[in-house]
Amino acid sequence: MGHIWGEHMSDSEDDDDGERKTQRGGGSGGGGAETTASKHRFCIREVAWSKDPFGQRLAVTVNVRGSHLKKGSGGGGVKRNAMLGACLARVGSAIYEQQAASNDECPCDYLSGQICVMAVRLGAPATLRTAWVFLEMRHNTDYTFREDERTEKERQSDLKQCQQWLAMAKESCQLSKRYVAKEDTALLMRVECMMVEINLQSPGVTVEDMLGQVQAWPWSLEELSVFALFSVCCLLLDNGGICYMEKYLERGERIVAENPAPENPELFHELRAEYDYSIGLEREDK
Repeated sequence: MGHIWGEHMSDSEDDDDGERKTQRGGGSGGGGAETTASKHRFCIREVAWSKDPFGQRLAVTVNVRGSHLKKGSGGGGVKRNAMLGACLARVGSAIYEQQAASNDECPCDYLSGQICVMAVRLGAPATLRTAWVFLEMRHNTDYTFREDERTEKERQSDLKQCQQWLAMAKESCQLSKRYVAKEDTALLMRVECMMVEINLQSPGVTVEDMLGQVQAWPWSLEELSVFALFSVCCLLLDNGGICYMEKYLERGERIVAENPAPENPELFHELRAEYDYSIGLEREDK
């Protein structure tokens, strides 16, 4: 059960384009190596080559409309423009949605994530949506269901990229709390659920670690929202922790049953079926 929610461009590859050294022949006037600040305009040429024609058209459109932005005079980075950054974040999210819809809920390449990286560099506010796009980039290095012909060097490179995307997802998720009102507990719970999901992708993290994180939340079981309960159940199911699901499942079912007009009365039905089937197998083994 799923949770309800180009090439990789490294920092060095992006920043090195900010300045360029040009060599001029030295004559009697004492010429030599001259360093000049590059006047290259900001663009997204690094990610224009997407496997997805729809994404490629969006990338080219952003490139043209954003071409008036120049590199900052401080020697590195792009001038902050939160409005354009927010627009780029929406473009990145739209590309991810389009790719996921036609690729078994997975991105086809790094394009959506790269555009969201640029959005953040421009000053776009951190959001759960951006964190989710960063998190989904891990699928580009997942060879579970495809033939893996990579060399050891390529595997290590992919592992490093995956860790970088996870770090960006975690940072974006943490920073998004700044924009959530303290009294908006429903949204705060969504942030915490996202943090749990991100942490579960880190090497060595166990289901027990996940439960410890959930139990450290400032809310009791009775205070958790339907979304939080459903998210915890899905994460336990997807990560081999179905034996810990019972109390979260029962609480979620009770809330839905007590609601005279639930948004989705069958929300926990599939989870209940999975749980009962698993428990039944355990009893047969005994």
